Amino acid sequence: MLVGITNPNRRLPSPKAVALDFGGIVADITRLPTASWAPLLAAELHPMLARVGVQMPLIDIAADILAGAGGEKAWKHTANLQDDPAELSPRELWRMTSVHWPDAARALVEAEAIPLCTRIDSLRFQRTLRPGISEFLLYCQENGLPVAVVSNVIDGMAHRTFLDHHGLAPLVAAQLYSGELGIRKPNPEMGRLACRALNRAPRQVWYVGDRYDTDVVFGKRAEFAATILMRSGSTEDANKVRRTQGDPAATVEDPNGLLKLLEQVR
Repeated sequence: MLVGITNPNRRLPSPKAVALDFGGIVADITRLPTASWAPLLAAELHPMLARVGVQMPLIDIAADILAGAGGEKAWKHTANLQDDPAELSPRELWRMTSVHWPDAARALVEAEAIPLCTRIDSLRFQRTLRPGISEFLLYCQENGLPVAVVSNVIDGMAHRTFLDHHGLAPLVAAQLYSGELGIRKPNPEMGRLACRALNRAPRQVWYVGDRYDTDVVFGKRAEFAATILMRSGSTEDANKVRRTQGDPAATVEDPNGLLKLLEQVR
Protein backbone atom coordinates (compact mmCIF):
# COMPACT_ATOMS: atom_id res chain seq x y z
CA MET A 1 0.00 0.00 0.00
CA LEU A 2 1.27 3.46 -0.87
CA VAL A 3 2.34 5.55 2.10
CA GLY A 4 0.54 8.79 2.89
CA ILE A 5 -2.47 8.31 0.63
CA THR A 6 -5.52 10.13 1.96
CA ASN A 7 -7.90 8.04 -0.13
CA PRO A 8 -6.43 4.53 -0.59
CA ASN A 9 -9.06 3.77 -3.26
CA ARG A 10 -7.70 6.50 -5.49
CA ARG A 11 -4.71 5.78 -7.69
CA LEU A 12 -2.12 8.52 -7.31
CA PRO A 13 -0.91 9.60 -10.78
CA SER A 14 2.77 9.58 -11.60
CA PRO A 15 3.89 13.18 -12.23
CA LYS A 16 5.90 14.65 -15.09
CA ALA A 17 6.94 17.64 -12.95
CA VAL A 18 6.62 18.92 -9.39
CA ALA A 19 5.73 22.32 -7.96
CA LEU A 20 6.75 23.04 -4.37
CA ASP A 21 5.81 25.67 -1.84
CA PHE A 22 8.90 27.13 -0.17
CA GLY A 23 8.10 27.65 3.51
CA GLY A 24 7.51 24.32 5.26
CA ILE A 25 8.67 22.34 2.23
CA VAL A 26 12.11 23.55 1.15
CA ALA A 27 12.80 25.26 4.45
CA ASP A 28 11.39 25.46 7.94
CA ILE A 29 10.74 29.12 8.63
CA THR A 30 10.67 30.63 12.09
CA ARG A 31 8.85 33.96 12.38
CA LEU A 32 10.28 36.17 15.11
CA PRO A 33 7.89 38.37 17.13
CA THR A 34 7.35 41.77 15.52
CA ALA A 35 8.10 43.43 18.84
CA SER A 36 11.63 42.01 18.65
CA TRP A 37 12.54 43.29 15.20
CA ALA A 38 10.44 46.47 14.80
CA PRO A 39 12.75 48.53 17.09
CA LEU A 40 15.78 47.35 15.10
CA LEU A 41 14.24 48.48 11.82
CA ALA A 42 13.10 51.73 13.44
CA ALA A 43 16.69 52.42 14.50
CA GLU A 44 17.81 51.99 10.88
CA LEU A 45 14.99 54.16 9.53
CA HIS A 46 15.51 56.99 12.00
CA PRO A 47 18.67 58.46 10.36
CA MET A 48 17.20 57.88 6.87
CA LEU A 49 14.20 59.99 7.79
CA ALA A 50 16.44 62.62 9.38
CA ARG A 51 18.27 63.02 6.08
CA VAL A 52 15.03 64.16 4.42
CA GLY A 53 14.28 66.55 7.26
CA VAL A 54 11.89 64.36 9.26
CA GLN A 55 12.51 64.00 12.99
CA MET A 56 10.36 61.25 14.48
CA PRO A 57 10.79 59.56 17.86
CA LEU A 58 12.12 56.02 17.59
CA ILE A 59 9.23 54.73 19.67
CA ASP A 60 6.71 56.17 17.18
CA ILE A 61 8.50 54.68 14.17
CA ALA A 62 8.61 51.27 15.86
CA ALA A 63 4.93 51.50 16.82
CA ASP A 64 3.92 52.24 13.23
CA ILE A 65 6.07 49.37 11.92
CA LEU A 66 4.31 47.13 14.43
CA ALA A 67 0.92 48.41 13.24
CA GLY A 68 1.90 47.92 9.61
CA ALA A 69 2.88 44.31 10.28
CA GLY A 70 -0.49 43.74 11.93
CA GLY A 71 -2.26 45.29 8.96
CA GLU A 72 -0.30 43.06 6.59
CA LYS A 73 -1.33 39.97 8.53
CA ALA A 74 -5.00 40.95 8.46
CA TRP A 75 -4.80 41.79 4.76
CA LYS A 76 -3.31 38.38 3.93
CA HIS A 77 -5.96 36.57 5.96
CA THR A 78 -8.68 38.31 3.95
CA ALA A 79 -6.86 37.73 0.65
CA ASN A 80 -6.58 33.99 1.34
CA LEU A 81 -10.38 33.77 1.41
CA GLN A 82 -10.69 35.19 -2.11
CA ASP A 83 -10.83 33.14 -5.30
CA ASP A 84 -8.13 35.06 -7.17
CA PRO A 85 -6.29 37.33 -4.72
CA ALA A 86 -3.69 39.88 -5.71
CA GLU A 87 -0.49 40.31 -3.69
CA LEU A 88 0.25 43.24 -1.43
CA SER A 89 3.10 45.18 -3.03
CA PRO A 90 6.06 46.58 -1.08
CA ARG A 91 4.82 50.11 -1.78
CA GLU A 92 1.35 49.26 -0.49
CA LEU A 93 2.82 47.78 2.67
CA TRP A 94 4.78 50.92 3.37
CA ARG A 95 1.84 53.18 2.54
CA MET A 96 -0.07 51.24 5.17
CA THR A 97 2.79 51.63 7.66
CA SER A 98 3.45 55.34 7.07
CA VAL A 99 -0.12 56.57 6.69
CA HIS A 100 0.30 59.17 9.48
CA TRP A 101 3.85 60.21 8.60
CA PRO A 102 4.89 63.54 7.03
CA ASP A 103 4.90 63.66 3.23
CA ALA A 104 8.69 63.51 2.97
CA ALA A 105 8.82 60.41 5.17
CA ARG A 106 6.10 58.64 3.18
CA ALA A 107 7.84 59.48 -0.09
CA LEU A 108 11.12 58.05 1.24
CA VAL A 109 9.77 54.70 2.40
CA GLU A 110 7.72 54.25 -0.75
CA ALA A 111 10.80 54.93 -2.90
CA GLU A 112 12.84 52.47 -0.78
CA ALA A 113 9.99 49.97 -0.36
CA ILE A 114 11.71 46.99 -2.00
CA PRO A 115 15.03 47.15 -0.09
CA LEU A 116 13.10 47.90 3.11
CA CYS A 117 11.00 44.78 2.60
CA THR A 118 14.18 42.80 2.00
CA ARG A 119 15.48 44.14 5.30
CA ILE A 120 12.25 43.24 7.10
CA ASP A 121 12.56 39.70 5.78
CA SER A 122 16.11 39.36 7.09
CA LEU A 123 15.08 40.62 10.52
CA ARG A 124 11.89 38.66 11.10
CA PHE A 125 12.50 35.25 9.49
CA GLN A 126 14.97 32.46 10.16
CA ARG A 127 15.18 29.70 7.52
CA THR A 128 16.50 26.18 8.02
CA LEU A 129 16.83 23.64 5.20
CA ARG A 130 14.41 20.75 5.68
CA PRO A 131 16.27 17.44 5.89
CA GLY A 132 15.76 15.35 2.78
CA ILE A 133 14.81 18.17 0.39
CA SER A 134 18.22 18.14 -1.32
CA GLU A 135 17.89 14.42 -2.00
CA PHE A 136 14.35 14.91 -3.31
CA LEU A 137 15.41 17.66 -5.73
CA LEU A 138 18.39 15.61 -6.93
CA TYR A 139 16.13 12.61 -7.55
CA CYS A 140 13.80 14.79 -9.61
CA GLN A 141 16.65 16.15 -11.71
CA GLU A 142 18.11 12.68 -12.30
CA ASN A 143 14.71 11.36 -13.38
CA GLY A 144 13.71 14.18 -15.72
CA LEU A 145 11.14 15.80 -13.43
CA PRO A 146 11.52 19.58 -13.54
CA VAL A 147 10.71 21.37 -10.29
CA ALA A 148 9.25 24.82 -9.69
CA VAL A 149 9.10 26.70 -6.39
CA VAL A 150 5.80 28.57 -6.04
CA SER A 151 5.60 30.75 -2.95
CA ASN A 152 3.64 33.59 -1.39
CA VAL A 153 6.26 36.16 -0.40
CA ILE A 154 6.36 39.91 -0.97
CA ASP A 155 10.12 39.84 -1.60
CA GLY A 156 11.42 36.67 -3.25
CA MET A 157 15.09 37.66 -2.97
CA ALA A 158 15.55 35.91 0.37
CA HIS A 159 14.22 32.64 -1.07
CA ARG A 160 16.47 32.92 -4.13
CA THR A 161 19.48 33.66 -1.93
CA PHE A 162 18.67 30.68 0.31
CA LEU A 163 18.50 28.29 -2.64
CA ASP A 164 21.77 29.68 -4.00
CA HIS A 165 23.47 29.41 -0.61
CA HIS A 166 22.55 25.74 -0.27
CA GLY A 167 23.46 24.89 -3.86
CA LEU A 168 19.86 24.04 -4.78
CA ALA A 169 19.19 26.70 -7.41
CA PRO A 170 20.53 24.51 -10.27
CA LEU A 171 18.03 21.81 -9.24
CA VAL A 172 15.07 24.18 -9.57
CA ALA A 173 13.80 24.92 -13.08
CA ALA A 174 11.64 27.92 -12.12
CA GLN A 175 10.95 30.15 -9.14
CA LEU A 176 7.64 32.00 -8.93
CA TYR A 177 7.04 34.47 -6.12
CA SER A 178 3.81 36.32 -5.47
CA GLY A 179 5.46 39.68 -4.89
CA GLU A 180 7.05 39.52 -8.35
CA LEU A 181 3.84 38.38 -10.06
CA GLY A 182 1.33 40.63 -8.31
CA ILE A 183 -0.92 37.68 -7.39
CA ARG A 184 -0.85 35.19 -4.53
CA LYS A 185 -2.01 31.67 -3.79
CA PRO A 186 -4.71 30.39 -3.81
CA ASN A 187 -5.06 32.34 -7.08
CA PRO A 188 -4.98 29.51 -9.67
CA GLU A 189 -3.13 31.75 -12.14
CA MET A 190 0.04 31.12 -10.15
CA GLY A 191 -0.40 27.42 -10.90
CA ARG A 192 -0.92 28.09 -14.59
CA LEU A 193 2.22 30.25 -14.69
CA ALA A 194 4.20 27.51 -12.95
CA CYS A 195 3.03 24.91 -15.46
CA ARG A 196 4.01 27.13 -18.37
CA ALA A 197 7.45 27.60 -16.82
CA LEU A 198 7.74 23.81 -16.44
CA ASN A 199 6.35 23.18 -19.95
CA ARG A 200 3.81 20.77 -18.49
CA ALA A 201 0.02 20.64 -18.30
CA PRO A 202 -1.46 20.99 -14.80
CA ARG A 203 -2.66 17.36 -14.95
CA GLN A 204 0.98 16.28 -15.25
CA VAL A 205 2.17 18.14 -12.15
CA TRP A 206 2.15 17.37 -8.43
CA TYR A 207 1.83 20.34 -6.13
CA VAL A 208 3.26 20.12 -2.59
CA GLY A 209 2.37 22.57 0.18
CA ASP A 210 2.01 22.65 3.94
CA ARG A 211 -1.28 24.52 4.54
CA TYR A 212 -4.92 23.74 3.95
CA ASP A 213 -6.11 27.33 3.65
CA THR A 214 -3.79 28.30 0.80
CA ASP A 215 -2.02 25.22 -0.55
CA VAL A 216 -4.73 22.54 -0.67
CA VAL A 217 -7.23 25.09 -1.95
CA PHE A 218 -4.68 26.34 -4.49
CA GLY A 219 -3.86 22.85 -5.74
CA LYS A 220 -7.51 22.06 -6.34
CA ARG A 221 -8.23 25.36 -8.09
CA ALA A 222 -5.17 25.06 -10.32
CA GLU A 223 -6.25 21.50 -11.25
CA PHE A 224 -2.92 19.85 -10.54
CA ALA A 225 -2.70 16.07 -10.97
CA ALA A 226 -2.38 15.71 -7.20
CA THR A 227 -2.00 18.02 -4.23
CA ILE A 228 0.29 16.65 -1.53
CA LEU A 229 0.20 18.06 1.99
CA MET A 230 3.55 17.99 3.78
CA ARG A 231 3.24 18.62 7.49
CA SER A 232 5.18 21.49 9.04
CA GLY A 233 4.86 23.84 11.96
CA SER A 234 2.41 25.89 9.87
CA THR A 235 0.03 23.04 9.03
CA GLU A 236 -3.40 23.70 10.54
CA ASP A 237 -5.42 21.16 12.48
CA ALA A 238 -7.60 19.49 9.83
CA ASN A 239 -10.46 19.31 12.31
CA LYS A 240 -10.43 23.06 12.90
CA VAL A 241 -10.15 24.46 9.39
CA ARG A 242 -12.87 24.89 6.83
CA ARG A 243 -11.85 22.81 3.81
CA THR A 244 -14.37 23.57 1.09
CA GLN A 245 -11.99 22.20 -1.53
CA GLY A 246 -11.65 18.70 -0.07
CA ASP A 247 -8.66 16.76 1.21
CA PRO A 248 -5.17 16.50 -0.28
CA ALA A 249 -4.49 13.45 -2.42
CA ALA A 250 -1.81 12.39 0.06
CA THR A 251 -0.13 13.54 3.24
CA VAL A 252 3.56 13.14 4.09
CA GLU A 253 5.53 14.10 7.16
CA ASP A 254 8.67 15.46 5.50
CA PRO A 255 10.72 15.53 2.26
CA ASN A 256 11.91 11.96 2.89
CA GLY A 257 8.29 10.82 2.92
CA LEU A 258 7.63 12.80 -0.26
CA LEU A 259 10.55 11.09 -2.01
CA LYS A 260 9.32 7.66 -0.89
CA LEU A 261 5.83 8.44 -2.18
CA LEU A 262 7.23 9.60 -5.54
CA GLU A 263 9.37 6.49 -5.90
CA GLN A 264 6.38 4.26 -5.25
CA VAL A 265 4.24 5.70 -8.06
CA ARG A 266 6.95 5.82 -10.72
